[in-house]
Amino acid sequence: MRVVTVALGSFTLGAVVMFFRGNHASTSPQSAFAQGLVTVSGAVPVVPPLRHIVASGHGTVANMEYVVDGLETHGLKFVNVTFKYGGGAYKPENVTVTPPVNIQLSGAAANTFAFLTSLD
Repeated sequence: MRVVTVALGSFTLGAVVMFFRGNHASTSPQSAFAQGLVTVSGAVPVVPPLRHIVASGHGTVANMEYVVDGLETHGLKFVNVTFKYGGGAYKPENVTVTPPVNIQLSGAAANTFAFLTSLD
């Protein structure tokens, strides 16, 4: 009987202390995001908008690296091109792409690819 009294008294004292301190865990399920987001200042990259039209018409870009970020193109044909993309805005209209095609990611685009492949 004495052991039960000590255990009950200890439990009651602990419950009262935790009630007033407000430092107790919930017994109901919580969302993984219930504690809020952690943000780091300057961690989100700034993606530049479209800058200018690179080519308009029916030209051919062949056997070279082509930086896509911030460019707007109309009517180009790409043959054996390595597209370099860092996550910026781009706008290809009426373009034709002939294989082989290579893509080289950098910056925000490379980070996004790494993030998505880490989720498997």
